[in-house]
Amino acid sequence: MTVAKDTGSLVLTKEEVYGALIRSLRRRKGFGIVFVECSPTEAVDLIPQIKGDLPQKKIGTLELTAPIENLYDLVKNHDNQNQVDILLIQGLEKSLEADIKPGYGGEGRYYNLNTAPQILSHLNQQRERFREQFSHVCFLFFLPGFAVKYFMRRAPDFFDWSSGVFDLAVEPKETAQKSKQPAQREGLRKYDNLTQNELTQKLSQVQELLDQTKSDAPNATDLWLQKGEILYLVKDYQASLNCFEHIIEIDPGKETAWNSKGLVLTNIESIEENTSTKNKLVDAAIASFNQAIKLNPDYTTAFYNRGIALTKLGRYEEAIESYDKAIELDPNISDFWHNKAIAFFLLGRYEKAIVSGDKALQLKPEDNRIWTLQGLIADSLNWKQEAIYLYERAAKIEPNDPTAWYNLGNILSELRRHNEAIKSYDQVLRLASNHYRALAKRGWQLRQIYQYVEALKDLNHSIKLNRNYAWSVAARGRFYRETERYKEAVQDFNRAIEIDPNYVWAIAQRGQLYRLMQEYGKALDDFNRAIELATDYRWAIRRRGEVYGLIRHYEQAMADFNSALELSPSSNWTLYWRSIIHQATGNEENAKEDIYKAIRMAQLFYERNPNDIDNILNLALYHIVINDRKNSKAFYREALSKKHVSHYLSKTHKNLEELIKFFPNNRIAQISLRYIQIQKTKKLM
Repeated sequence: MTVAKDTGSLVLTKEEVYGALIRSLRRRKGFGIVFVECSPTEAVDLIPQIKGDLPQKKIGTLELTAPIENLYDLVKNHDNQNQVDILLIQGLEKSLEADIKPGYGGEGRYYNLNTAPQILSHLNQQRERFREQFSHVCFLFFLPGFAVKYFMRRAPDFFDWSSGVFDLAVEPKETAQKSKQPAQREGLRKYDNLTQNELTQKLSQVQELLDQTKSDAPNATDLWLQKGEILYLVKDYQASLNCFEHIIEIDPGKETAWNSKGLVLTNIESIEENTSTKNKLVDAAIASFNQAIKLNPDYTTAFYNRGIALTKLGRYEEAIESYDKAIELDPNISDFWHNKAIAFFLLGRYEKAIVSGDKALQLKPEDNRIWTLQGLIADSLNWKQEAIYLYERAAKIEPNDPTAWYNLGNILSELRRHNEAIKSYDQVLRLASNHYRALAKRGWQLRQIYQYVEALKDLNHSIKLNRNYAWSVAARGRFYRETERYKEAVQDFNRAIEIDPNYVWAIAQRGQLYRLMQEYGKALDDFNRAIELATDYRWAIRRRGEVYGLIRHYEQAMADFNSALELSPSSNWTLYWRSIIHQATGNEENAKEDIYKAIRMAQLFYERNPNDIDNILNLALYHIVINDRKNSKAFYREALSKKHVSHYLSKTHKNLEELIKFFPNNRIAQISLRYIQIQKTKKLM
């Protein structure tokens, strides 16, 4: 379930979801959009239930019995639309079915990124009219799962105005055609339910039988196979490998021994640290799988296992061919489709990855790993809302698997939903307390909500667990830089870049640190390197332009600001800096045009986000440039009234110092600098 105002628990029962829906509708006044995920049959039952539980609301219904292209006119002409508080709409999925197939496999134009049904284009384009004309109505759409997913993908503007998705669908029953167990361990399934003690006892029994059996006895090979399989399960891989190699020596035509040997080699590879050795082990595994296939061209499991090994080496096209052969031999095994989807994902062929992933879900709808993979694909396609839905679904199926929670935290972090992200990382760390990545990411989010002590504690803990995780080291460097602990910041950035010499973000952040330390040559070296590695890195390009400006290399500065604005035309900060360079070089008209444009952009952002301290302080600075002391003073006072402004004063002080370097006679800038210095001192007391 996705609900915009989260209750703190992402895994709810159907009854809890329904209760949350009723509470949301009861509180709501005026325009709103709500999605309820359920089948058409379930919608019929829910409508009278909702009406009965909300007697104080005037509720209307609109049943769509055929595809439509224009919902706005239907609502406008609906009987008594002026009197209803809530309009329940069912049947809109009929307008989508020509383009997509409902249910878990969604084949067809569902995956065409360039087309959308007319009704979704209509809703995207008319959402402002809906809000203006029906300001008194909350629209509640009953939709099956496939239609909700399509709204997320192809009507994001309309969907983003919703209060989320209330999942009231009955959990799908097992499909008639059940997915088979993963084929990779086909010979081991008879031991799956045994404990470690039971496996040890079984191993002793097999060994006793081997001791009593002549090496050339008909059952000797099967006993060696059993021994190798049990040793594999107790993770004694070398002893297991010896068993399978012994069988091959006795009977080189035993394809199961070749397959099992390859399987053991891939597991040895997974715990080997040396890259060269790892690759040699995988190559040997592939050779074993090839031999098994040569002996038995219809050996489904060997094709599948070979696909996994090829994926490990980054040979994704070959892996897909191997999975295709396994699917050709047995198309009803979920893992074949799942791993094929992984290979397509790693190739960046996302549409094909979705198709394979949905086929895997059709065979095994309660496999949380597949839902998580689909979430990764959606995230890569920038389908953020759907990715959240998919990760939440994975977490609901298997709440004790930290992977979905971690990925959910990452996407919530990207969307700046800091508190929700922290809750997701909390879940990860409840399940895996030493998850150093989640610790680092939670620390970063705590920093965003000004919990600096806890943030540093998480970052330190992450680095203690894995001192070679460059992300956490660089993140702590950024933390130290922002708190003016420059010496420690330099050490962390140096360490992060030592771990990963091509870590673009760390290199650029160190460049900004050197810029603040007024070591401009080092700053330029870092920005140049970062831009060399990522030519469209607009933040680094803009910051390099600022350094060029500070050392009076105006031509290079102007070139960088022009490039940065081509990449991000809506950056009011870049316009501010370009206006300074124009003014410094005597281009008064261009300077005036840029600074007033920057003010207009920042003002529009202020109207949408009146509590953004950074933007308020920028507006104060911009008004200094146009000698508007009154407005500049007003914006500084407003910023200083905000709760967390102390975290911004060092940056504000530095911005004023740099402005004065260009215009030392600007009295408003000088007065403002003294004013901010006093406030900074007060905040530290």
